[in-house]
Amino acid sequence: MHIAQHYTSLVDDAILRERLSLAILEEYERTRDILLKIVGGKALLDTTPVLQRSIRLRNPYVDPLSYFQVMLLRKLRALGGPLFLDESNLQSASEDEHERARLTYAVLLTINGIAAGLRNTG
Repeated sequence: MHIAQHYTSLVDDAILRERLSLAILEEYERTRDILLKIVGGKALLDTTPVLQRSIRLRNPYVDPLSYFQVMLLRKLRALGGPLFLDESNLQSASEDEHERARLTYAVLLTINGIAAGLRNTG
C-alpha cells in the first residue's frame, strides 16, 4: 500500500488524490478480508509459504523500480508526456524531445522490470 500511495501522488488535484487513495485502501482491505475468509490464515499467503517467501525475497528488488517509475513519470509529465523518436526524427529533435524520449524509454524499462519481477504474483 505504501507503493500505491506513491503512485497516487502523481494525481495533482488534492481532493481527487485523497479520494483515489482512500478507494484503493478500502478495496485492498475489503479484498484482503474476503481472501482471508476464503483461504484462512491470519495474514495473506499464510497458507502458501513458498509464494509468501518468494514475494518477500523479490520485493527489495521490485519495489525500488516502482519508486523509480513514479519519479520518471513525474519528470516525463513535467516535460509534456511520452515521446517516441524514430531514426528519421532523431536528428531534428530538440534537446527537450531527446530527454522526453529517454524518459519514455526508461519508463518502459521499469514496466518490463516490474512485470518480470512480479511474474505470477502481479
